[in-house]
Amino acid sequence: MSDWVSSRRPGFILSFLTLEFLALVFAVIAYYLNWWDLHRFPAVLGGVLPLLVPWGGALGGICNAMIGVSRHWIDFDPDRRSYQARRWNAWYLVQLPIGAAFGTVATLIVVLFLGSIGTTATGDIDITPRGVAVLFVIAFVIGYRQDVFRRLVERVVDVVLVPGTSAETHDDEGFSLTPTRLDFGKVTVGSVEHNKVVVKNHGRGLIRLPSAAVEVPKGAFKVTGPVGNIAGGATASVLLSFSPTAAEAYKTTLTVTVDGKARTVILTGMGVAEAG
Repeated sequence: MSDWVSSRRPGFILSFLTLEFLALVFAVIAYYLNWWDLHRFPAVLGGVLPLLVPWGGALGGICNAMIGVSRHWIDFDPDRRSYQARRWNAWYLVQLPIGAAFGTVATLIVVLFLGSIGTTATGDIDITPRGVAVLFVIAFVIGYRQDVFRRLVERVVDVVLVPGTSAETHDDEGFSLTPTRLDFGKVTVGSVEHNKVVVKNHGRGLIRLPSAAVEVPKGAFKVTGPVGNIAGGATASVLLSFSPTAAEAYKTTLTVTVDGKARTVILTGMGVAEAG
């Protein structure tokens, strides 16, 4: 088998990769046109993984292999089995399954462990059309740049599987809010003033912070933007607004709850009458 692979000429390799590329394009067209009743396969597997994710990873892997063959065409010796063929032919031929696997796993790592992109306000995987497009791009990039996958795996090992010291993880604190008291100042009645509270994740694991975890009693103060997930050591902002309805002092409490642990920030502001 190894002799057969290493004896393949670059023309064969490139033709094989081109057929794989065309097959992937044809497959996605057939799916969306519902040829052969392909819609029996769900667009999102288990409500978590869009089919476009492994497809994008496979496409990225094939594109990377096609560029590799084309770029190093001159390195193939036509008269004998070249070092280029013996070293890379097998790699070129397995880029479709490797790209699909790496792209899929890396996308799940980015969404589930790092939580930086691809999630909704509730912290779940975003499977809206825009969300699926983002996940497809991630999978394609990883399939094309597989060295990034290795770095992602190393980060997951560091964050999830390798316990840190108490000085590194701040397990006694978990997360913090800054500032602990936020004054919006004087705001004209009927106007709106915006500000924010910064949430810091002191641990190494992912913090899921859906909208329900951020609470402000109904009144002049409101939360105007979701936070989502916060990766280990990262920060995120809780966006707030203050809109007084009367010329008086206002005071309330913002509460952020993560895994049963609550942190609070005192919110204050002064409503002033419009100058007449």
